[in-house]
Amino acid sequence: MKGAMKALVAAAGACAVVFGLGAQEAQAQAVVGAELSFASPVGDWLLEPGTGVGLQLRVGWEIPTLGVLFVQPEVVGGFWFFPSSDELQDVESIDLVGLTAGGGVRLTAGTNPEPSLFFHAGYGSIEGDGSDFTTFEDGLWIDAGLALSHPLSRTWRVGGQAAFHAIFHREVSNPSLPDQNKWISLGAHLSATF
Repeated sequence: MKGAMKALVAAAGACAVVFGLGAQEAQAQAVVGAELSFASPVGDWLLEPGTGVGLQLRVGWEIPTLGVLFVQPEVVGGFWFFPSSDELQDVESIDLVGLTAGGGVRLTAGTNPEPSLFFHAGYGSIEGDGSDFTTFEDGLWIDAGLALSHPLSRTWRVGGQAAFHAIFHREVSNPSLPDQNKWISLGAHLSATF
């Protein structure tokens, strides 16, 4: 009985040392990241654009919580380009440009590789300007997705992500027109921690 008790105390002491060291090493740190993605429109769009591209920049603060889970509040801004679709032959070809900005949270498991879930909300707009036709829609923007990262070093991570995006139009002049723009993005990212 005494032997088992000594073993239990020794194990508890070892765990305390390991978790204590882990707590000292796992401190909150700033994260800066960039994402380059392909963007595929889904649902009804006024001009039905083709597959586009997007660039998003994000800055966050990675905070260790329970075990290997990290919570990262972050701000994000994005630029999206959707070329005109070749399928629309009776309508003037207009490329669409989207801007998105907001804040949200990312939940990351500190394993290798590192899976994460993220959600953001903020402001978004979609604009197209042609010689005979212009369009501008804006309103609430949201995105939600999954990412998988591989640590290259203590500072750098590289990986990929997939996300769903939507802009819910603030005003709809015609009830027969779409009241939102939705797209799915798939791409790669690079981030650094400081």
